[in-house]
Amino acid sequence: MIDRKYHDQEQANRIWDDQVLKLLEDVPCRADFYRWVLWHDMAFAMTTDMQIPVHIIHYEDYETNFNKTVGDLVQFLQVETVGEPDTFKKGLRYKDYFTKEQQKKVGLAAKQLALPATWNNIKHYFDIK
Repeated sequence: MIDRKYHDQEQANRIWDDQVLKLLEDVPCRADFYRWVLWHDMAFAMTTDMQIPVHIIHYEDYETNFNKTVGDLVQFLQVETVGEPDTFKKGLRYKDYFTKEQQKKVGLAAKQLALPATWNNIKHYFDIK
């Protein structure tokens, strides 16, 4: 497994504290989850610091109300709709690639790593309190 190959390097670099490293120890692609949280942290920090208007869309918004989601986005961007949007492919989820235990560990690590704004926008993807 590729994650085992980089275990010693992750230990040496110490980008995570011991608790997060332990949580993610057996989770495939753990560095990608870290980057995912960090990307959201930086996006929220930058848009807040620069006072940039934000329109947050979650994947499931397209599933539950595609037309409203697209309409709200078009309105936020202050553009005209040109043509018909592509067909949205529903049901694409990544949870099936991970065990319930791995999903829980990723959620707990994300909760610990994320800024409050990030956590408030991603916590619904995890079955943790």
